[in-house]
Amino acid sequence: TIANSGAVVTCTDVGIGTLRWLREVTRAKGTPLWLLSSALTEAYKLDIDGDPGDFTIMNYDELARRNGVPPRSLAEMLKATAETTTKDGCCLVTLGKLGALFINAGERLAYHQPAPDIALRATTVGAGDVLAGCILAARLGGAKWEVALHDSTARTAGYLSGQDGYTTRPYQLL
Repeated sequence: TIANSGAVVTCTDVGIGTLRWLREVTRAKGTPLWLLSSALTEAYKLDIDGDPGDFTIMNYDELARRNGVPPRSLAEMLKATAETTTKDGCCLVTLGKLGALFINAGERLAYHQPAPDIALRATTVGAGDVLAGCILAARLGGAKWEVALHDSTARTAGYLSGQDGYTTRPYQLL
């Protein structure tokens, strides 16, 4: 059940009515709601009536669209990322070869996770999903945010570089 869950994870490709219901139920049960942006055209749903999820995950293009102006420097990206979350929430923005930015407003933590130096495959489809799944598994396993992000980035790098068969079955990482 939702009350017994460590978190509820959903993507923005569901209807806004479903997201509103999930927000209402998770708030009532005290369960964190993680929102993953499914596409640039769906990023507006990361704010459910002005209330983002407890942990929102998006990419750079989605961050730029939400803020109206593409942030150019790492400092601007951190500022824009911080503006996308609630006073107690978290936000992760994936930046491709620049890595990822993580903000935990509740713990007043801002963290830049550099991307590992790997030979990328021709496609990175699924990398954000793999990263989010790995972070969720790490957090539910008790890892602190910085450790979860670092270890999850390494696992995602394994997926992107095709290590251990992850190219054809990326979710084996979980």
